[in-house]
Amino acid sequence: MQSAARALAAPETGAQALAEACVRAKAGDAAAFRQVVELTHPSIYRLALRLVADGDEAADIAQETFVRAWSSLEELREPAAALGWLCRITRNLARDRARGWWWSRRRPLATDDEAALRLVALEGRQQPDDALATAQLGVQVREALAALSEKQRGVLELREIDGLDYGEIAAALGVPVGTVESRLHRARKALAKRLERSLNKEDAP
Repeated sequence: MQSAARALAAPETGAQALAEACVRAKAGDAAAFRQVVELTHPSIYRLALRLVADGDEAADIAQETFVRAWSSLEELREPAAALGWLCRITRNLARDRARGWWWSRRRPLATDDEAALRLVALEGRQQPDDALATAQLGVQVREALAALSEKQRGVLELREIDGLDYGEIAAALGVPVGTVESRLHRARKALAKRLERSLNKEDAP
């Protein structure tokens, strides 16, 4: 019998299994929620580890993610988008810890602006120079991201902010890996175009 973790490796099967488990968990089925944990824990732990660069803290954050999720399942409106929802909880928990005084000597948490700046570089452009890597550009990047379609913004966030690989994104969205690749390509081009237009407008006399 195929395990839940292995099922997630097949995008359509994994996404369907996760969505069905979430529906049952929202109805109070604790066993179904354990399946949700089994399906998503590797991705959530890897995201937490990327954010805090400490294995023990990442494990704590992953555990707390599922505790928070179990107590707030009513907030999950789209069971098919459960992995993305869990990733947002993980990011928020990591940020909360990053604000604590006891965390101040550890590796600083990457901001969404930093992640967004990487999106532009991924479109084959050169790394933004110091003049572009400013708070003002951060605002422009956020505005450009917000202007994208929900599909484009969602796939970019899962890849560049949450750090999911193509297979995990495919499982989260319930689409083939090839679709993820094409959406990412279009989304990066759209983001770069919007950002370039914003910067040109600012430079205009």
